[in-house]
Amino acid sequence: MNRIYVILFLVLASIQSQAQIIHNVETEAREVRIFMNQAQVSRVAKVKLEKGQQEIVVSQLSDGVQAHSIQAELTGHAVLMGVKFNLDYLSGQKPGLRQKQLQDSLKFLIEKRDENQAELRILQLEETFYTANQKISGGEVNLTVVQLRQMADFFNQKMKDIQFSRLQKNREGRELQEKIENLQKQIDEEKTGPKTRGQVIISVSSAQPQIAELRLSYIVNNAGWQPVYDIRSAGPGSELQLQYKAGVRQYTGEDWSGVKLTLSSGNPAQGGQKPDLHPWYIDFGAKFQELKRDNRAMSRAMPAEVADDAEIQMDVEVFLDVPVTSQPPPVSIETDMQTEYSINLPYDLPGNGREVMVDIRTESMEAVYRYEAVPLIDRDAFLMASITNWKELNLLPGEAGIYLNGIYSGRSFIDPGSTEDTLTFSLGRDKRIIIERKMIQQMSSKRSIGSNIRVTRAYEIDIRNSTGKEVEIKIEDRVPVSRNRSISVDVKNTGGARLNTSTGLLQWNLLLKPEERTKLAFDFEVRYPKDEFVPGL
Repeated sequence: MNRIYVILFLVLASIQSQAQIIHNVETEAREVRIFMNQAQVSRVAKVKLEKGQQEIVVSQLSDGVQAHSIQAELTGHAVLMGVKFNLDYLSGQKPGLRQKQLQDSLKFLIEKRDENQAELRILQLEETFYTANQKISGGEVNLTVVQLRQMADFFNQKMKDIQFSRLQKNREGRELQEKIENLQKQIDEEKTGPKTRGQVIISVSSAQPQIAELRLSYIVNNAGWQPVYDIRSAGPGSELQLQYKAGVRQYTGEDWSGVKLTLSSGNPAQGGQKPDLHPWYIDFGAKFQELKRDNRAMSRAMPAEVADDAEIQMDVEVFLDVPVTSQPPPVSIETDMQTEYSINLPYDLPGNGREVMVDIRTESMEAVYRYEAVPLIDRDAFLMASITNWKELNLLPGEAGIYLNGIYSGRSFIDPGSTEDTLTFSLGRDKRIIIERKMIQQMSSKRSIGSNIRVTRAYEIDIRNSTGKEVEIKIEDRVPVSRNRSISVDVKNTGGARLNTSTGLLQWNLLLKPEERTKLAFDFEVRYPKDEFVPGL
């Protein structure tokens, strides 16, 4: 009987030990596809498998891994039996490469500081020794005057050397301590936020002992990118350089080092399921309550978020005659398909949220240059650059830094949702075009005639081109537009400008030769009842 118990115990122990074969592997991130607000990470690792069933545990992953997105693959004669994702609250987070480098530097500086303090203590002991033995007893030893002087000189020199060394060591100690404090601040700054880690547990059955390659991929939150542009120009006559970049951030706690990077304009979180459109029933108000119950019954067959909206909208829209739709809320930009940018160079992306600028590509484009000015508001002329066929570049909305002749001149915004065929940028001010706008006093007046007030205003715009080149410039100004029948506006002279009668805007398109100077003049008259007041005149 005891022999049977021993055999059963050994069999159970063997089964239990076989079931508990666990391989804790460290994976390496090889490829990362960054979406606008998520990322897909692909990892690889070598695993030494035993024969039979076992588990592979991949730890130190982000706690934002989407469990349903996990995909695993093993090479060789092994069968995947299951994959699951858990949160790991106990193991903590291992420092990444950047953190390890900083911590190694901190350790080195602390050791140097300790050596410095030890050397200071030795100098202190040496000073104490010489100070304690500076009294010389002439009764025990017969010393000549020369010997006494030599000993005094030796003591003075030794104390001087000790004091100088102490000053130097104290200075070195302060510098080391400052470096240690700054490095510690940097370490604290770059610590990743999430402390809870994720782990993937993969159940495997292997037909034989082997070394297999594990490929693991998953989608993770807390990552994304945004387009950033630099627009560079050498001025009129030159091509426009558009440098397309991406500001990439990820706050997953995973350091992705030397990864092959792909940037995508897609959004996996948005989903690709077409919404269903349900019937819209209306009736007279007397049957409203019955209709409301029917609509509520219908809404219970809808998804929860659509049903709630449909019930709220139906209560109001029965009377307003506005159709109910279950379409998702509008997005800022709509494209038929997502755009992807494959980056040739490997990149390091730290998991602490620090932004990394990634170069996508640089485009050279033909541009049309001209100056524009609104002297009523600003006396400076602004150099404008316009490009066509820009929609072929598949740009996304984003800010653009403007550089003229290598000098930063401001920021603009690229809006691919614009329906305009031409994209125009302001490249900044050009002080070499001198503009002055003033009122012509002798032609401007305010008079009372009969029951009306007559206000006459005349303006002159003086423009001089001192760029040394022929320039094209558009000048804009305005005359008032009446919104009251009792107020009349009569434009006497537009000075050759094109007048938009509905807006009152004036526009001159000029071609100025080098050092050419021209003057533009316009005037108008406003009449209104004497007992009224019109501000701004």
